[in-house]
This record gives sequence, C-alpha cells and structure tokens, in this order.
Amino acid sequence: MITFNTKTSEIYISAVFLRFQSQAIHTDDTTGHPISGVEETTVFIHIIAALVNPSGVEEGNEKVILFNSGPQTANLKNWAIANNTKKQDLINITLKSGESVTVKLSKNVPLSNKGGIITLLDDKGIKIDGVSYTKEEAGQEGSWILF
Repeated sequence: MITFNTKTSEIYISAVFLRFQSQAIHTDDTTGHPISGVEETTVFIHIIAALVNPSGVEEGNEKVILFNSGPQTANLKNWAIANNTKKQDLINITLKSGESVTVKLSKNVPLSNKGGIITLLDDKGIKIDGVSYTKEEAGQEGSWILF
C-alpha cells in the first residue's frame, strides 16, 4: 500500500511478504499451476541427513540418508535424488518400515558447499521430500547435516 502525506510531501510504502514452509499441492516449476492427475498422499520417505562436504575427494563421495517412517515397505524403484541444478541420480531400492539407507551420489550430481537443496522425486518425477542447507552448514568438512 502506498500513501502520500500532502502536508509533508512524504510517501509511505507498506508491504507484506509471505513465505510458505511446505506446499500441499504439486505445481509446475515454470507456471506455478497445479499438476493435474497427481494425487496427494502422505509422505513416508524423508531425507534426514546429508554429507555435503566429505573429507578428501568430494566427487562421488557425497551421501544422502533416506528414512521410511511409514507402516509398510516402500519400493523406490526409479526414484531420484536431485541437486539444486536439477541433476538427478536414479535410485532403485526397497526400504522397510523404520529403516534408513545411505545413498552415495555419483559425480554427476554434486552437492554445493555454498548452500543448496536436495530433492527426492518419485518414479513420476513428483517431489516427495526436499531439504535445503546453508553455506555455513556445508562448511565443516566431513560433518553430516541433519534435517
């Protein structure tokens, strides 16, 4: 909202900035419109930690830990882990209820030490989980980031 004080000739600008922590509807990355045909489901597979800045050689040694909090075994055939540049590594694993797995990322999907995002995509390319981390969190070589 913009207001003008005629006595002092001052202009006042008011704004409200909103940020959402989570999203209930899957949307297209380009248009922001809802993706049709995508059913909303309860998410049971989570990214719980990542080794973004491993000691020594980084390429091919970065890792992500996935956890199944659901009541049943989950088949993650043709799922993917993506970095902030949308490069993806396919994963083909089965994860029992209460089980976690460490996924070693290839050299093709580097995780930035300057901060970034990690996204878990299902076999249809729909985002199941995503996390972000800062440059400060990635700065300690050999330390895992917990989400």
